[in-house]
Amino acid sequence: MNILRATLAIAFATLPLTSQDTLRVGTWNLEHFGGREPRRTEQDVQAIAEFIRTLDVGVLAVQEVRNREAIGKLVEQLGGEWNFVLGTTGSLSGADGIHVGFLFDGAKVEFVQAEELLQLPSRTADGKEPIFHRKPVAAVFRARGGGIDFRAITVHLKASRGDKNVTKRRGEVNALRTYVEELLRREGEDQDVVILGDFNHTYRALAFQDFTKGGFVEYLKAPRTPPTIVHFDEPIDHVAVTKGIRDDLASNRLDVHGTQAMRDKEKWRTTYSDHIPVTFELTNVDRDPDATFAPVGSRQWLRPGGAAAALGSPAEAAVTKTDPATLAVGATVTVTFAGQNGIEQLNGRVAAVDGSWLQVLPTEHADPNRPATLAIPVARVVQVEVWHAR
Repeated sequence: MNILRATLAIAFATLPLTSQDTLRVGTWNLEHFGGREPRRTEQDVQAIAEFIRTLDVGVLAVQEVRNREAIGKLVEQLGGEWNFVLGTTGSLSGADGIHVGFLFDGAKVEFVQAEELLQLPSRTADGKEPIFHRKPVAAVFRARGGGIDFRAITVHLKASRGDKNVTKRRGEVNALRTYVEELLRREGEDQDVVILGDFNHTYRALAFQDFTKGGFVEYLKAPRTPPTIVHFDEPIDHVAVTKGIRDDLASNRLDVHGTQAMRDKEKWRTTYSDHIPVTFELTNVDRDPDATFAPVGSRQWLRPGGAAAALGSPAEAAVTKTDPATLAVGATVTVTFAGQNGIEQLNGRVAAVDGSWLQVLPTEHADPNRPATLAIPVARVVQVEVWHAR
């Protein structure tokens, strides 16, 4: 009997995992999506949506998205329960920068929360070089049906070669490492974290050595490490996992979906991007159901942005974008504005509009280190979204 049980255990252990047993996650730099020259056609956007559907991902980190309208059109093409969440930084003016965020399929995952990591430094430790022009976005997702939950952080590290840019990338990964290490020391914090996106460095780079020092994270690798961008022969788009999520990997394999791109690089770039999507699989089991995720402060809180979003309160939906001067007291709003550290976002209710000032009472996610009501100069407001009752 014991021999039979052992034989059955081995047999079940070696059975291939099905799509219900796993959740696929990926990343793709969409190359100035919504503002590239030559401009993509409507057919190109449809082709990108179709390619994303073939990836069979529940979550896709994205980089180089020019604006919410562009990614909203992509979500429309994806259809179903697809949605997005997008960061605000990446542009000094707050308009048409290159932002990072996530696409996610609501049929496969539940959106829990998202934040822009505005607390990360804007200069290297010595103060000499600017970093994190595009602040990473962190989002928490949970598989539908009570499966795995995890925190994903999408990054677009400093691009280009040269010693100065190498220094900037090293400053970024070291600051990000410090942030994640401190986060995971929080009592009860869920240890499942994946960092993914356009790292702009290879496996031999100094930034890679900094980030992996002491085994803090492990980069997943594809067989023979094919390129993830048509301009170089090496990968620069990566997935790095912390120790807490290693046991949740269906395998240590990274899948680079570049067959079509390598067949005709120019044709691929014209329709899709100069980058190639990469994906990996997680086992769809929550091994730490009692763990929690640190809540988000109002200064960093990001809402989903697609038409099918569960936006804040279930009784509210985004309907209009408006001039601050026309706001009614008590209106629920998301205010995007130019702050001291770049573009910031605040969720709350309008307390007053007094000439050149917009006063907002933050939501329940308020930062305890900030006053109850925040006054924002109207001249610094980039956009106001008003949330109306359904």
